Amino acid sequence: FCVQDVYRLGEENVAVGKVVSGVIRNHQRVTILPSLKKSEVKSIRFGGVNGNKACAGENIGISLKDAATLRRGDIVTAENNFPLPLRQFKGNIFWISKEPLRVNQEFLVRIMTQEANCVAEKIENPVDSTALNAIKGAAHELRINQIASVTFKTKKPLILEDFSFIDELGRLVIERKNCLQGVGIINKL
Repeated sequence: FCVQDVYRLGEENVAVGKVVSGVIRNHQRVTILPSLKKSEVKSIRFGGVNGNKACAGENIGISLKDAATLRRGDIVTAENNFPLPLRQFKGNIFWISKEPLRVNQEFLVRIMTQEANCVAEKIENPVDSTALNAIKGAAHELRINQIASVTFKTKKPLILEDFSFIDELGRLVIERKNCLQGVGIINKL
């Protein structure tokens, strides 16, 4: 469950977001990522109506039993079955900005509701998508309309999955100065 936002309703905080994989149930023990705090689901809400469970693809609200605080970007998972927070990953990136992506240049990466400052550590095998010209090996930058395999390092840990496993946690967008620069999918953790 990816937390989009948290609202105060009466005496409790209700986190709203999307179930991206599996099923979440009332009274289920959960782990909150990336903090690794444990909690229990107190209630599940669908448009203000309480429910017993929610499945992948559903947009819901949840509240937790204890004082665990949820915030935008948190991921709620089954108590003992969750991906580890990571600071390095690899993805296939399509660059759409006139300003190139350069190795070691800082930008913002967004994955679902998570975001972190990030650098590209390595750019490999760029392909010009307009002419289908491939450049073998490493490159120091990725230019407009090029696709490449890029290794990223984030300043804080993120919850990621291979796009082929959970696509919502395997898609990313790259921004710089509040402008979209590139998009991609994660293919190696």
